[in-house]
Amino acid sequence: GYPGTGQTMLSDFTTGAFRIHFHDDGCTASFWGLSGDAIGMDNTVKYAYTPIGTGVHKLTWRAYDKQKVLLANVVHVQNWNNCMVYTSFSEPDMKFVHWQGPQIRNWDGSSPPGTCPGNTSPH
Repeated sequence: GYPGTGQTMLSDFTTGAFRIHFHDDGCTASFWGLSGDAIGMDNTVKYAYTPIGTGVHKLTWRAYDKQKVLLANVVHVQNWNNCMVYTSFSEPDMKFVHWQGPQIRNWDGSSPPGTCPGNTSPH
């Protein structure tokens, strides 16, 4: 399964930052928008995990609104080797949007995006 299970992470994209918690069940994650265009966004999703290589993890999910209408298909690639996250998602008109930025694993809620705690642990 996904080695980030149970962790809370900060994904800090140039358009906005998200706090993402990967639940202990190994297939559910919740996220909350913290800044920029992400403020007000929150969702809980079921994800699928695919290992890509040492320290590189791909997660995919579908995001739905409160009425269960599909909002986006998401591909989320975490590179724990360089503390970066790359996310692509479809908009309602099916155009793709691509975001990238630093990611902090085991985020404690206060570390600035330039730090990268947790990446020295075995992958």
